Amino acid sequence: YIELTSSSFTLGTITKIVVNASGNNTPSLSVTIGGSSFGTTAENITTSNTAYTFNGTASAGDIVISLAKTGKYNGALYIKSVAVTYDDGPAKSANELVWSSDSKVVTSKDVTYSETPYDLPTLDNPHSLAVSYSSSNTSVATVNPETGEVTIKNITGSTTISATTEGDATYAAGTVSYTLNVTRKIILEDGVFDFSYGEDYDSDMSQGTSIIENESATWTSGNIVMVVANRYCWHTDGKMKLYKLAGGATAAGSITLTCPSGYVITKIDFTGNTGTGALSYMGTTTGNYVVSGATATWTGASTSVTFSATNSTYIKTISVTYTNNFKKSIGADKWATWVAPYNLTVPSGVTAYIATNRATDKVVLTSVDKIKGGTAVILNGSNEEYTFNVTTESVDYPKTNLLKISDGSVTDGVFVLAKKNGTVGFYKWAGGTLGEGRVYLDAPAGAREFIGFDFEDEMTTGINEMKIANNNEFFNLGGQRVAQPKKGLYIVNGKRVIIK
Repeated sequence: YIELTSSSFTLGTITKIVVNASGNNTPSLSVTIGGSSFGTTAENITTSNTAYTFNGTASAGDIVISLAKTGKYNGALYIKSVAVTYDDGPAKSANELVWSSDSKVVTSKDVTYSETPYDLPTLDNPHSLAVSYSSSNTSVATVNPETGEVTIKNITGSTTISATTEGDATYAAGTVSYTLNVTRKIILEDGVFDFSYGEDYDSDMSQGTSIIENESATWTSGNIVMVVANRYCWHTDGKMKLYKLAGGATAAGSITLTCPSGYVITKIDFTGNTGTGALSYMGTTTGNYVVSGATATWTGASTSVTFSATNSTYIKTISVTYTNNFKKSIGADKWATWVAPYNLTVPSGVTAYIATNRATDKVVLTSVDKIKGGTAVILNGSNEEYTFNVTTESVDYPKTNLLKISDGSVTDGVFVLAKKNGTVGFYKWAGGTLGEGRVYLDAPAGAREFIGFDFEDEMTTGINEMKIANNNEFFNLGGQRVAQPKKGLYIVNGKRVIIK
């Protein structure tokens, strides 16, 4: 025998089943639905394919088609086809599901990752049908199957967002969809450029692997502007390539990063390659550029920094740190030397000095209201941290500054700022090589062990008779507080006072 069984039929009322069958030795053909006979059993099935019709009424259950021999006879049995006719009742109304935005039907939506809000389409469900949601490509976006909330991933690609209903007694089942196209730009946040997702960032980034020669392109990330010039490309495997043609026939590819006026770039972090296209194949003429494997860091203080390829260089990400101020702490001794990284204004509570003259045991300090980047100054203030703001104005000192900066080769005999025996001043250095960046004074002729301070352009007051007020504090020229001042020169409320 042959028996064919369907899964339970639930679509409506079955009115007819047609079976195309044949067999040797007059087999019988029968149909049951839900275990009950349907129509009349057909006897004497012929050896030719014939359509046998079973008429009746059945509303649910498994459909079983059975073809069997009536006796112990040999011969083949064949079922060629089965056709079921059913009536599912009156036609159901359209479910009227639709994706829309601003009252317009939406079939596709383009978004750029991180540029929120995304303003995605919403589902119009006027008949409040039960709906489930899905995304065809969850690497691009996922969707909550119950609420329809879409989460966009940090990648370039497309997915189909669908809403499906099984309908009800009145409204038909169905699915409505729209295509969500996600673009991941290289600019994700202020000062960050990320090339790690291929070439499809935006219209001006789709260079693929074609090399751009003798041209420039500009992109802005927050307050940082990046100009890529001469010889470069955006590569599909997630990196930017700077090139330098062998033999130097074509200018090397370069990157110039610039911050706004009034700010300076202090740090630039790179990620890229080791081996082929290593970050070490790129260099700059300013600041300190250090490569460590697949990462590199530039440090310094500049409004603009340019990197050029010495060979093909692959870059995945660039992160720029910039600031408009610098911090400097002055210790408990209230005096410090400093080499400011950039032109700065002097904040309230601090006096900045340069050394403009000297004698055997004195150095003349002249106050300045701005500090010239890369030069040494002496600071006087309280025991706290101060904020010095960047200035774009040019800074010129009124006189020659005698303070010098060690290059790491300066040895014993110079004078450095220190406090000894309670007195702050310049003391002779006898510690071997002076570290790079340390501030010092050359030894004057006939110099002893100590050089004190004298001050230029500050008011000197002569006092023949003095009464010490409770709110006045007296300091000697070494910065020491004096409880019972006698005749001599003191600093009182920031001014020089001579007690006679």
